[in-house]
Amino acid sequence: MKMNLSLTERAGIKRETGSFREALVLYKKAVKKESSFESLSGLGGCLRLTGDFRGAISVYKKALKLNVSDAPQQADCFMGLGMSLRALSDYRGAAEHFSAAGKIYKESADWAGYAYFCWCLGGLLRLTGDLKGSHAHLLLSVKFYKLLKDESGTAYALAGLGGILRMLGNFKESFNSYKRASVIFKKHGDRFGFAYCNCGMGSASRMLLRAALSEKYYKIALKNYRRIQDEVNISFVLWGYANSLMLSGRNGKAALLLKESKTLFLRHKDKRGLVYSKLQEGELLRLSGNIAAAVSSFKSAGGMAETLGMKFEAIHALTGLFACGKAKSPYKQYDKLGSKWYRVLKRNTPVFLDFP
Repeated sequence: MKMNLSLTERAGIKRETGSFREALVLYKKAVKKESSFESLSGLGGCLRLTGDFRGAISVYKKALKLNVSDAPQQADCFMGLGMSLRALSDYRGAAEHFSAAGKIYKESADWAGYAYFCWCLGGLLRLTGDLKGSHAHLLLSVKFYKLLKDESGTAYALAGLGGILRMLGNFKESFNSYKRASVIFKKHGDRFGFAYCNCGMGSASRMLLRAALSEKYYKIALKNYRRIQDEVNISFVLWGYANSLMLSGRNGKAALLLKESKTLFLRHKDKRGLVYSKLQEGELLRLSGNIAAAVSSFKSAGGMAETLGMKFEAIHALTGLFACGKAKSPYKQYDKLGSKWYRVLKRNTPVFLDFP
């Protein structure tokens, strides 16, 4: 590394390789030494990536108060704000900021920024149940990144595509998309991206009923997320890993992992994660024969999902209630979202009720 690089530039290099906590230290020093749009927006990004979403929002807003002649840089800040709001389950606020950024990118012919916008919006639409819209935007993201010959961007777009393919019930295609991305991340030394893909491959393998393979990938994801101290994503890996343990009948160990993941969800005030926790708590209770408690958990999960606008998870809660004999069949609702999820799930796992 050249010795004449600024603190902000050095922080940017650390961030690109997934060393977010090291980058965070450098960005804080840069802001303290000479506050600028670049250092503030970079600090906001690292606060977001290390789980301090409220802190990130505050810093992004400070950055946007500065005079910025570069419109795409302003759009980048809008995207960071949107991603922070998304993490706090404010999906409407996230969509508004994404829309503002997407307009700027398009008007500025910043196609790298527009590819990123498509990736972020695709992920958001997946959370709110617009699976077709999500799929379309993620395909656009892959297309633009490939045209730009941006390998890292292509990898993130492929990983996002892996997520929506899984939600659509295309498990093999999901696995392959994550696998392609993981090769690129490994090549570039991006530990965060590599962990992200291994978590995705773990989930896809789980849906293909390959429990041992699923556990293998989840363990790799955990190892890499722990190295960069990413508690936000560790919580989701633990949750997915617990699902794989339930698939192979190890409900006791699964319960321990779910308890650990829930502790992290609570620590980071992750409402989406808490919906997931309640869904699987309900399933464990159902499997243990405690139907009344299971019904309570599924109802609580469904209520939270409805409030947050998480359409897919709301249907899952109904599926849990249906398995308990307390609701009508929700199968047609999956079809309305364009998902083959339950059709595949019903064929492969007649006893165990899996979730995303």
